[in-house]
Amino acid sequence: TDDDQIGVAVAPLDEMDKKALQVTSWEGAPVSRLLSGQTTLSVSAARLELPAVARLQGGWGVTVHKAASVPRKDLGSETDAYVEVMALADEARAVQEGLKTP
Repeated sequence: TDDDQIGVAVAPLDEMDKKALQVTSWEGAPVSRLLSGQTTLSVSAARLELPAVARLQGGWGVTVHKAASVPRKDLGSETDAYVEVMALADEARAVQEGLKTP
């Protein structure tokens, strides 16, 4: 079957200790699991130092520690959700904000 998108969690790309991010729809509505509360992702991010001989000057390490209250999308089984991490330019945030505007 096709994958069902559950929602998005957006954070600025900056160093952060383990932090819970709220998951929302693209339109900004909170995502939750019935009787379990708001869906969250626990994430952290840190700059990566690369060797001087590397072609890249640096990078980012993003860790998704856990998800909580993820809604079920599969009948008869627990959710088999996965996380996709993307780094987007500031323009992407403007597009997301535009989707919230009626």
